[in-house]
Amino acid sequence: MIPTTVNGQIITTKKDSLTNDMINKQDHTYNLVKESAVEVIYNRAKYTKCSKHKVLLMGDSHMRGRAARLIASLDTHFEVCGVVKPGSTTGSLIGTAKEEVEKLTMNDFLIICSGTNDIDRNYSTKALKNITNFIKNVNHTNIILVSVPNRYDVKEYTYINSTIRSFNSKLLKLSKLFRHVSTVAIVNNRLLSTKHGLHLNEPSKELLSNQIALHILSLLDKASLNPIPLGWHDNNPPIDTVNNPTCSNNQEQAASRNSIRSRKIPITRSNDFYGTIKHQPT
Repeated sequence: MIPTTVNGQIITTKKDSLTNDMINKQDHTYNLVKESAVEVIYNRAKYTKCSKHKVLLMGDSHMRGRAARLIASLDTHFEVCGVVKPGSTTGSLIGTAKEEVEKLTMNDFLIICSGTNDIDRNYSTKALKNITNFIKNVNHTNIILVSVPNRYDVKEYTYINSTIRSFNSKLLKLSKLFRHVSTVAIVNNRLLSTKHGLHLNEPSKELLSNQIALHILSLLDKASLNPIPLGWHDNNPPIDTVNNPTCSNNQEQAASRNSIRSRKIPITRSNDFYGTIKHQPT
């Protein structure tokens, strides 16, 4: 399309401005993916420990293909396994892979992404209760909760999307109540979802995998920072009572010293009334 020029200025139509906005948004989303990939490489290079870590992914159809991408994001120190149940609710998902979950330790990570199908069936309260009970029972490993993505197959301000936002905020509160729980928030963008608007597209899958990898590396970095204990500082140095017995006598005299300050005589409050009280005969 040839642009129209008037008095040396290019006149853009409404269609051209919408096209330019779409191109800018696409560039922004691709830049997010590239920046996250570079950040993963940088943080992975800083991690120099040789200990092995297990990463178990459990989720609905949103987690499909995440294990393979997470293997590419992390190095050989991590053993990644994925359990995906499309169309599952939190209750049916939590009941799977019990043996694998029991084998995890505090050096490992359990990633859970569930709740979309519960919210679609209006079971968000039950889903949150299932996740809370699961967190209380599984306290021997690090749990990472992935937020539920917005749905773009319906309008933005519908009941489903408002319930999703409320559900995600409650997941964030859970991560603040339990030390072994943390959250990863999915970037909600229409360009990061498929055409029908329910699932995430390929760039969004790569971005989420990089987010999870960065979160795992940041948790390991925090765990490696051991606090430096400070010794107890006493302003009064210890006294050698063997070589200096007079000091011990002075301390005993100071401890048994009585105050010579004059004490006030207690006031009887019964004399504070003006006059006398006459008792009437009964």
